[in-house]
Order: sequence, then structure tokens, then C-alpha cells
Amino acid sequence: MIPPLRELELVKERFREQDRSRRELSAQAQLLQKTAKQAIFAIHRDDAPAAQALLQSAHQIKREAVMLCEREPMLSDEGVWRAAQEELLEAEIVVAIITQDDDLRLPVDDPACVIGAISDAIGELARVLVRDVTKGRLDRVSMIQTTAQDLLSFLLEFDATGYVRQKVDQARQHLRKIEDVAYDLAIRGARYV
Repeated sequence: MIPPLRELELVKERFREQDRSRRELSAQAQLLQKTAKQAIFAIHRDDAPAAQALLQSAHQIKREAVMLCEREPMLSDEGVWRAAQEELLEAEIVVAIITQDDDLRLPVDDPACVIGAISDAIGELARVLVRDVTKGRLDRVSMIQTTAQDLLSFLLEFDATGYVRQKVDQARQHLRKIEDVAYDLAIRGARYV
């Protein structure tokens, strides 16, 4: 005997509701990720005010997505949503480091997100450094190198496995690039602070 037809229809309708919500969250997550990346690119262009404005927009998008996840809690673990949150945190970290803003709050209940965001932020710092040096700007070399070293030291405190281990390994590679640039400058006798 099958369940009553009315129950089957309720299951079908609930499935459709969840699917609509999943698609809506996916669209919001993609927009959030795009906006966070644009904030990082603004930092690459040395446009901190634009980066901060983009972060404000990203936070509004995140608030809307969070409300959707509160209505549909099973969406909280969707991969696209987790990736978007990590991208936003990465952008926040990069902007905070470059603007020397120490008001950043980390989501301490989501260590994997923090570790991934820090690792990727070290990569973005390497890109900022290369761009700075290419343009003859040497005033942030020491700050970027020291910050990246401190962040990697933090990451190395974890007995990381899986995805988190990959992120820590990537962070090592990013720091190596930063150290290579600083070494090349030192060999050439360039003065940087």
C-alpha cells in the first residue's frame, strides 16, 4: 500500500519549495562571491574606498542569503554558499590588512572557512606585493611579508588534513613567492620598509 495521495503531493510541493530556495541561494552566493572578488581586485588597483564599498554591498547580499538559510536550514551546508562565505572572509582579511583596520571579526565557529580564507588571503597579498614592486612601490614589502609569515605560522598550528591541508600547503607556496620577492629586492639593494 502506498501513502495517501495527499501526502505524496505535500512531499512534491515541499521538494519544489526547497529546490526554489536552493536556486535562489545559489544565485545570491554567486553574486556574493563576485562582489567579494571585486573588492579584492579594488585592493589590487590600490582603491581601498572602492573595496570597502564593495564589502558593504557584499554584506547586504550575505544578510539576504542568511535569512534564506534561516527559513531553509538544510541550505546552510550548500557548497556554493560555503565557498561564497569563504571568499567574502578572504576579501575582508585582505582589505583589513592593506588598510590596517583591526576591527575584523572572524567566524570562530567555522575554522575551515577561516583557514581557507587566510590561505587565499596570503595568495592575494603576494599578488599585491608583486604589483607594488612592479610599480616601484616598496613601502609595504616588509608589512606584507611579516603579516604573511604570521598568518602562515597560525595555519601551521593545525594538524590539518583533507581540504584544510591543501589550503595550508597553498599558503606555504604563497609565502614562498612573497619571500622570493623580498629576497630579490634585498639582493638588488632596494630599500623597503
